[in-house]
Amino acid sequence: SAAAAAVAADTAAGRGAVGRHRRQRLRARNGVVARHFDVHLPLVGDRRQRCRPLVDVCELAAAALRHATVAVCTTSGVVAAIATAIVGATAAATAPAATPPTHFPGAPDAPFATEPAFLRPEQLPLAPTYRLTAPSGAPLTDRDPGQLAGKELALQFHKCMLKTSVMDNVLYTAQRQGRFAFYMTSTGEEAAVIGAAAALDSADEVFAQYREQGLLMWRGFTYSDFTDQCTGNDRGNGKGRQMPVHYLSKKLHYQTISSPLATQIPHAVGAAYALKGTGRIAVAFFGEGAASEGDFHTALNFAATLECPVLFLFRNNGYAI
Repeated sequence: SAAAAAVAADTAAGRGAVGRHRRQRLRARNGVVARHFDVHLPLVGDRRQRCRPLVDVCELAAAALRHATVAVCTTSGVVAAIATAIVGATAAATAPAATPPTHFPGAPDAPFATEPAFLRPEQLPLAPTYRLTAPSGAPLTDRDPGQLAGKELALQFHKCMLKTSVMDNVLYTAQRQGRFAFYMTSTGEEAAVIGAAAALDSADEVFAQYREQGLLMWRGFTYSDFTDQCTGNDRGNGKGRQMPVHYLSKKLHYQTISSPLATQIPHAVGAAYALKGTGRIAVAFFGEGAASEGDFHTALNFAATLECPVLFLFRNNGYAI
């Protein structure tokens, strides 16, 4: 294939990764096609040298993706599938399809919904799950797609999601090889995180947990920035003083990740209180496990009492660690 030929050519020319690509496969997830790379890389001693092969693999994988997807991403059908997974269709939408119940842990009978709405707990026995596409990628709404997004924005979303997915696979494989101690992927949550990142102002303060690397990538964090942090060398923003995946960036308004669950939620409320009147907001990302912590209830109480400009982005991903 063109993608395989590109990988072989780049590797032969010395521009590709150090190591061997054992296999490549395409996988469709939630209407978005992602290419995953299983890599075998030699270990090197110096921490600065250790991250370089990882960056090479990510860049090589992204190059192969460009070769593999350039033909299909220009077709209206794939563009529609990409865009509707995040902000709506970019091609002619089909009639709404029947939507079966979800099967999320903790909400096995929750229905799907294609219209966002503010709900009070007493209004519905189960909060519905907002979704714009079927697993096949077919649109589930007949709204005018032009009101939501254009082709260029949809492709930006797609590119960022693919790059995040490729990086997750490379760095997770590297962690399993013992190159660094800890890694958390964002598999299946790319659209939720990157869609939120696009809607936020770049100066809004972000208090994240473990799986929001897509937001950092959307704001301009590079493969080198990610690998410097994960390998703990002195080029990373944390200068090797934090665990892997505990990203931070003052420039990108991304506060340092904290290991204990839910501690970022009251921090976000405190930052939001300080931001009152500035036009900026603070954002807290967390999952259903963090929502069971006392920090969550304390934070919501302070946010309501002090009328803080804070946004709580809660995702039920089923981990609840």
